Amino acid sequence: MGGVLDPFLRGFNESLMDTNLSEIEVQNLKGITAIFSKEIKSKLDAQFGFILGFSYAKFLMQFLILKNSMPTKEETKEFFELLKRRHPEIVSILRDVRVADIVERNESVASFEEHEVEPDSEDPTF
Repeated sequence: MGGVLDPFLRGFNESLMDTNLSEIEVQNLKGITAIFSKEIKSKLDAQFGFILGFSYAKFLMQFLILKNSMPTKEETKEFFELLKRRHPEIVSILRDVRVADIVERNESVASFEEHEVEPDSEDPTF
């Protein structure tokens, strides 16, 4: 893909994916899956589905908040290419992190100051 997303949003998506794949988030995900264990045939598929849904919801929200619009078809395709590229990593993490009850989140997420990404100067929303 030629890189339709501006550098800020591309980096932001990667950062969100890293947050989604943190040990505590995966433990929470496995705790949620355990609640529905009798109704789920494949826990791994369900957990991957949660990651996809959660990531996509965050992707849409960042566009609504940062750009006051929905992503274009090309931007959406690029986002799903990110997920597709990281699929082996996601599955590996889901397999490696131990099952836990839903746990308390006391961590902070990455701040914007930690990333050295400049917004696209052609974008009037910045």
